[in-house]
Amino acid sequence: MANVLYMFADQLGILALRKFGGNYAANTPNIDFLADRGVRFTHSYCSTPQCSPSRSSIFTGLYPHKTKVVGNTGMPGVEDLSPELPSLGRQFQQQGYTTAYFGKWHLGKAPLAQYGFEFTHNNDKEKGKAKTVAERDAVTTDRMLNFLDSVPAGSSKPWLAVVSWVNPHDIYSIRGLIAEGRPFDTQSVELPANFADTLADKPAVQAVFRDEDQGKPLKDYGEDQWKSYIAFYRELVEEIDLQVGRILDKLRQIGQLDDTLIVFTADHGDMTAGHRTPFKGPMMYDELVRVPIIYSWPGHLPEGEARDQLTVNTDHFPTICVVMGRAVPHGIDGVSMKPAIMNSETPSREALILQYFSKQQWINPIRTIVERNTKYNLYLTGEEELYDLAHDPGESANLAGNPEWAAKQEQLKQALQQWMTRENDPFYTYSCTDRNGQPV
Repeated sequence: MANVLYMFADQLGILALRKFGGNYAANTPNIDFLADRGVRFTHSYCSTPQCSPSRSSIFTGLYPHKTKVVGNTGMPGVEDLSPELPSLGRQFQQQGYTTAYFGKWHLGKAPLAQYGFEFTHNNDKEKGKAKTVAERDAVTTDRMLNFLDSVPAGSSKPWLAVVSWVNPHDIYSIRGLIAEGRPFDTQSVELPANFADTLADKPAVQAVFRDEDQGKPLKDYGEDQWKSYIAFYRELVEEIDLQVGRILDKLRQIGQLDDTLIVFTADHGDMTAGHRTPFKGPMMYDELVRVPIIYSWPGHLPEGEARDQLTVNTDHFPTICVVMGRAVPHGIDGVSMKPAIMNSETPSREALILQYFSKQQWINPIRTIVERNTKYNLYLTGEEELYDLAHDPGESANLAGNPEWAAKQEQLKQALQQWMTRENDPFYTYSCTDRNGQPV
């Protein structure tokens, strides 16, 4: 039986990687190697652009409103991930695999053993210590390499291991680095086409985030400083690629590279100067919600191919189960991507649903329905967004309220509300707060 290696980065958007059409000029030979030996999905989304809830979807196959991890753990209205829910680790542990988890968890304080992982190193416990994020990620890789060294040669018992790195999440340190005068290589950096967006026709909370909240220290940045932001993000992506390479080298060394299903992805993206906005916040732009997905297992899956079917990260759990010939838990939201992996002509979903709850204590719920060429966002405030992704991939022009798009807007709104009713989504029971968590 083959092994399973699930690797993912934190805050890595699909637009950062050249194999997915990214233009940041990041040098990622190891991620490129995986893409060349596997299938990559170009229209893959996270269930929500926040760490904890997105991770809860990855490991349970459920939407955040069902895991109860609707925002980052420890914040108002957010629960820790319940060990009673279906989980990737427990599913494979019960089916005879040795299971391991190394790196960032961010799903609560319960021991990882309660989720079916036998060998663990929880990076959350090192947050705030002297180590840099890059050093913490290197330790995560070290733990994975030590685990591989511990696997007996010739063992017939397969393993499933999750490796969760923090970078490029360290983009948040850009403010201090620019203030210190740290130089960046911006020669090949171009600002995104939607950089000039004023947000004038967008929901009000977006400008509040950009100008008054986490984006405020960057508000007066000129173009050169924003290029430095992108250049630093590129460096952090390359740091992750180095860690991917270390693990691939070890698998080659021990003769298990071709005997392992390797999945590479991310929990969500980063705005990276799109709409002149940094980091992540109360918005559903593709910079935040589109993430890279690679499935690589030469001899069993196609190699060097791309797929444009719509997928969401609730799909990982059932996909890994089906690809490995294992049972899929009943009642999860995700569906297997294996048919699309094996055949580019497999019909795609018509649409996906995405969710958003809060930025820490700042609650501004959003629901999204995205088709191949259109996206509709509904804010709890009643504000709406509609984008023509085919002709405006940067989502610069909000078409909500445009008479020519009224029928499409209403169609997507009705489809979204029908989904919320069917899935018992508590969207309309929530209340908005200000940035300090006070009701508004």
